[in-house]
Amino acid sequence: MADTLGDLKHAGRESEKISGILPSPVFLKGAAATKAGILATLGDYDIIHFACHARACPETPLFSGIVVSGDGGGQRALIEANEILRLKVNASLVFLCGCSTGIGDVPDGDEITSLTRAFMIA
Repeated sequence: MADTLGDLKHAGRESEKISGILPSPVFLKGAAATKAGILATLGDYDIIHFACHARACPETPLFSGIVVSGDGGGQRALIEANEILRLKVNASLVFLCGCSTGIGDVPDGDEITSLTRAFMIA
C-alpha cells in the first residue's frame, strides 16, 4: 500500500519497486487503499508493506494508526493499533514506512505498546 493521500513524493515508487521483486504482489495506491479493503484482506498476505502517513498517540498508543483512504469521497481514515490487534495477520514480515510508526509507550509491568507491537501480536 502506498501514498494513500497522494502527497508522499517517493512512496509510490518505493512500493512499486518492492512489488517488482515479490511473487504475486497486490499493490494498493491512493483511493484504492481504503480502510475497509485493507482490513478485510490484511490476513491474506505473507509480506505487507505500508508506505504512508502514520499518527502516533503516545498518551493512548492503541489509538496510534496508519493513515489510509476513507471508504468514500477521498476522505482520510485511520487503521488504529486497537483494530489491528483484533485481526489475524499471517504475515511473516510487515514494513511500516511512515513517520511515527515506531513511537510507543512502556507502561509499568508491561511491554511496549505501539503500532509496531500491534502487528507483532496480530
